[in-house]
Amino acid sequence: MGNLKEKSHISNLIQNHTEFLTFCHRYKKAIFISGYFALLIPTLQLVFQIF
Repeated sequence: MGNLKEKSHISNLIQNHTEFLTFCHRYKKAIFISGYFALLIPTLQLVFQIF
Protein backbone atom coordinates (compact mmCIF):
# COMPACT_ATOMS: atom_id res chain seq x y z
CA MET A 1 0.00 0.00 0.00
CA GLY A 2 2.76 2.43 0.98
CA ASN A 3 4.79 1.48 -2.09
CA LEU A 4 2.07 2.70 -4.45
CA LYS A 5 1.89 6.00 -2.56
CA GLU A 6 5.66 6.46 -2.89
CA LYS A 7 5.54 5.77 -6.63
CA SER A 8 2.86 8.39 -7.22
CA HIS A 9 4.83 10.82 -5.05
CA ILE A 10 7.97 10.24 -7.14
CA SER A 11 6.07 10.69 -10.40
CA ASN A 12 4.62 13.93 -8.97
CA LEU A 13 8.13 15.12 -8.15
CA ILE A 14 9.31 14.30 -11.67
CA GLN A 15 6.32 16.13 -13.15
CA ASN A 16 6.97 19.17 -10.96
CA HIS A 17 10.64 19.07 -11.92
CA THR A 18 9.75 18.98 -15.62
CA GLU A 19 7.33 21.89 -15.18
CA PHE A 20 10.05 23.78 -13.31
CA LEU A 21 12.53 23.15 -16.14
CA THR A 22 10.09 24.33 -18.82
CA PHE A 23 9.36 27.38 -16.65
CA CYS A 24 13.10 28.09 -16.37
CA HIS A 25 13.55 27.56 -20.10
CA ARG A 26 10.66 29.87 -20.93
CA TYR A 27 11.77 32.66 -18.60
CA LYS A 28 15.52 32.09 -18.96
CA LYS A 29 16.04 35.54 -20.46
CA ALA A 30 14.03 37.28 -17.74
CA ILE A 31 15.82 35.34 -14.98
CA PHE A 32 19.19 36.08 -16.58
CA ILE A 33 18.43 39.80 -16.97
CA SER A 34 17.11 40.18 -13.41
CA GLY A 35 20.15 38.30 -12.09
CA TYR A 36 22.41 40.51 -14.19
CA PHE A 37 20.82 43.66 -12.76
CA ALA A 38 20.93 42.23 -9.24
CA LEU A 39 24.70 41.94 -9.67
CA LEU A 40 25.10 45.17 -11.64
CA ILE A 41 23.35 47.56 -9.24
CA PRO A 42 25.53 46.87 -6.13
CA THR A 43 28.63 47.04 -8.35
CA LEU A 44 27.56 50.45 -9.66
CA GLN A 45 26.85 51.66 -6.12
CA LEU A 46 30.31 50.52 -5.09
CA VAL A 47 31.89 52.30 -8.06
CA PHE A 48 30.01 55.52 -7.32
CA GLN A 49 31.08 55.37 -3.66
CA ILE A 50 34.73 55.17 -4.71
CA PHE A 51 34.60 58.10 -7.15
